[in-house]
Amino acid sequence: MEGALYYDLRGQRERRAVICARVTADTLQMANDGTLWKEPSMVDDLRERLWTALVYLEHGSSEASAAANRIIMESCYKFCHFAPMIALQILVRDMALLAPPAKELLREYVTNVLPHFLRDDMDYVGVNDNFPSMASFICLLAGQMFHDQVAFRVGSGRLLQFKELLRRRGVSTEFNSPTYTPIHAYALAEISAWVQDEAVVVLALELEERTWVDLLGHYHPQTLQHAGPYSRAYMRDSAGRIHSNRFMLLSLLGASLPDYVADTEWSYEALTTGQRISSAMRMMADFHCPTRLVDALLHKTYPFTFKASFDCSPSSDYGADAEPDLCVQGAYEYPAAEGLIQSFMTDNYALGTSTREFHNGMQTDAFHLLYRRAVPVRKLNDVGTVFARYVSNAKKIDLSMNILNDEGRKIALQHENTAVVVYKPKAFLQSGIHRLALQLYVTLGDNGAAPDEIFLGEQPVAGEWGESAAPCSIYVKDGPVYIAIHPLRISNLGRKTGVSVTRQGGFLVVSLINYEGPARNFSAEELLAVCNGFAVEVGSGERDGDFASFRERCALSSVSDRLSSSVHSRYRISRTVKFNRDGLELALEYSPFSEGVRYMSVNGKSMDIPTFELSGFML
Repeated sequence: MEGALYYDLRGQRERRAVICARVTADTLQMANDGTLWKEPSMVDDLRERLWTALVYLEHGSSEASAAANRIIMESCYKFCHFAPMIALQILVRDMALLAPPAKELLREYVTNVLPHFLRDDMDYVGVNDNFPSMASFICLLAGQMFHDQVAFRVGSGRLLQFKELLRRRGVSTEFNSPTYTPIHAYALAEISAWVQDEAVVVLALELEERTWVDLLGHYHPQTLQHAGPYSRAYMRDSAGRIHSNRFMLLSLLGASLPDYVADTEWSYEALTTGQRISSAMRMMADFHCPTRLVDALLHKTYPFTFKASFDCSPSSDYGADAEPDLCVQGAYEYPAAEGLIQSFMTDNYALGTSTREFHNGMQTDAFHLLYRRAVPVRKLNDVGTVFARYVSNAKKIDLSMNILNDEGRKIALQHENTAVVVYKPKAFLQSGIHRLALQLYVTLGDNGAAPDEIFLGEQPVAGEWGESAAPCSIYVKDGPVYIAIHPLRISNLGRKTGVSVTRQGGFLVVSLINYEGPARNFSAEELLAVCNGFAVEVGSGERDGDFASFRERCALSSVSDRLSSSVHSRYRISRTVKFNRDGLELALEYSPFSEGVRYMSVNGKSMDIPTFELSGFML
């Protein structure tokens, strides 16, 4: 029954055995002579060490087991959000392969750090949900293993918090992150595999299924990629490179997941040592994804729409290690919010938005476009992406970066293939500022190839460089996909150029510029009233004819963006944005200071925020 209900459990285990054997063969000698931790893609810390030991123990040969025991004994034990879960995975799996001193060391480590995971700040508090997911596993397994009823009760109670969250919302707070949402599914799968309490197992399986709806619902088969929007994105996620969820999908789906058949960048041989160990770790669990989900969401009928509500707690730009008094007294607070994530997919592209941001928004792709340049997609560079970041000064970008923080705050509104994305700079960008701009990044193709055609207004861009003194629409043709970008109000704080197109580090960069000049200081009040943003329309040859016809139609679209205040609102500022084209109006009004939203509307009607809605699919 289990084999019929859950997708390819036997195949998952076979794939896990293959990857563990291969990784062990490729890294064991380096682990034995100590050079493994000096590899550029590796980090010599507890998490990576225990991941490696877990892979070796899963492989199970005497030489690999000896190396795993040595790694465990030689590691430096300190607090880590991830390491206690790995230690418990090793203990529950590999007791017979562990030397008694290694076993005792792991038990002692888990016992020492367990009090941290019992604390309230490891609950589902509306921020980084991967932490409470792992903490649930840690408390449940430690409670079961060490006969600690308090820990077990905290772990089971935490799963009930997650259930409560998913009763009122369609997705978790940490929604659709290619890196972190898979950790939710991973921890829940391991809970159901190793916890012996039937009620806890049933609950974990229910929550894992909901997480797979988020992950598979955003999989776009025609690009072989994970579509946005993303609560937390690294550069590899935003730019459509190889990311953690790819390994999870490979573990789950195996041969049912099409590969980049002509791309050596995706082959195992092209992965770094760190990526190989990480990929094996991601495949360590038996994933309990219902077969009906795979059948429905791997073969989408287009157009396909994913909509789900989420909520999040208040936050700020202070780090997690800041003093509580400082956070309360000195930080500009970003409000708690409820929001809608939405993805609209055709066979050529997937356009995704999030009405509100996750946490402080520095990693949130609240706007993300994923598309194919070639039909069919055969390699990574056949896939294009467009994403946005507000940036200060002369920040350089390239595909090798880990993260490019968004220094702006944004709100987005979408209807099918059209979106409005409203930006303002963050209040901390106050001193030594010589440039402020919202930048849209278009990933380049093979050998840095630019899109087929680029227009600034009616003028074609030659040589992948162009500029306009006044903001104007930008049009891009890349393979079968057409993109129109209409600037909103771009506050002029002093500049010669309103819009520019340049090339940088594997991207075509479209800049909507607020300020460019000598270094100057701004007050928080000045920055919060600065306007930026864009409306975007996405099309294709199949739907819109030739590119000239698409540009002509989109040139008829209009945007308005104004700031207003009145005596009746005590002169508080509101920003009202409207996008219009024949048959569609998208509108919103909000406070750029408090981020309170008065309304978001589609064709004059308040935008619906369904708890959960997928095309042709019933939860």
